[in-house]
Order: sequence, then structure tokens, then C-alpha cells
Amino acid sequence: MTTHASTHARAFSLPAEVCIHEAAALKAALPDPGGLAAAVDLDASAVTDIDLAGVQLLLAWTRAVRAGGHDTRLVQPSRTVADALQLLGLAAEFGLGGPGVEAS
Repeated sequence: MTTHASTHARAFSLPAEVCIHEAAALKAALPDPGGLAAAVDLDASAVTDIDLAGVQLLLAWTRAVRAGGHDTRLVQPSRTVADALQLLGLAAEFGLGGPGVEAS
């Protein structure tokens, strides 16, 4: 998990595993939604495993960021992430559009 600063958005790289076994560590590593000064891009290109606990954590975090007045988006989602979000009907919530989502 790495964070990168940019002029318009802060980028945060998700780990390979976004699942129940890693949820506590991921929650602690994600930027505090209340302390953000800019939008956040979540780079999901390295994710190889995601489960419902991981999706729930990302969904709650994304909604908290948006409630705080900032934008967040999922960038370069791996096929694993895109497929999971589409299966759960959450692709639009993460800005991935409909069927035919381009994933890395």
C-alpha cells in the first residue's frame, strides 16, 4: 500500500489482497476521510483477491470521503475488482460504468 501526492488528487495503491484477513490493516492504512484536503484516487491495479468484507470496507470508506465533500475514484481496477463490483451491482458506485468496463 503506497500513497502518492499529486496536484489534484492523492493516490493510494490498494494491496494485492483486499479481503477479510487484511481488512483491519487496510482500514488503518487508508487515508482518514475526515482529514483529507483533496480527492483520492484508489489504484486497484494490483488487487488479485477481493471478498465481500473488502468491498464493504471500500464502499464505507468511499461514502465517508464523499460525505466529507471530497471525491474519490477507483482507477485501473484489476479484472478481479471490476468483476466483483459488477457482480454485486456496485460498478456505478465506484465510477466503473456498466457492462464492458475496461479493467487492467
